[in-house]
Amino acid sequence: MSLRLGNIVLFSRNPKILGSFLSDIFDSECLTLKDQTYYIDNEIASFKILPIKADQLFAQGGERDFLLEIETGSLDELEDFLHKIQFLKFRHGNTEEQGKVELTRDQDCYFFIVRDPDGRRWKFFWLNAS
Repeated sequence: MSLRLGNIVLFSRNPKILGSFLSDIFDSECLTLKDQTYYIDNEIASFKILPIKADQLFAQGGERDFLLEIETGSLDELEDFLHKIQFLKFRHGNTEEQGKVELTRDQDCYFFIVRDPDGRRWKFFWLNAS
């Protein structure tokens, strides 16, 4: 059996802002498709961002039932990614509801969690297997 994860479809109040956010994080081009749909394809995953009205989406700022985990190859890569995220949050204006992004350690797992403009959580981690 051969399986491959397809597009990760994200619904957004403002797909252009979310597309820019993900484009900055993953150093990938954000393509504009029809009807305010955006598409990002990189070595990690493919994201399709679709517009949705605010009343059809969960409350902004509340906890989401979505958490995407992305593993890095080393602690150095994770720290580099953390610094990049911190810079992007500074450049775009860090809001209180998005919170501060800091490296956390839980036994052998180092991680940080960042929220996208719609409040979804993205966990970047490195697991020390030694």
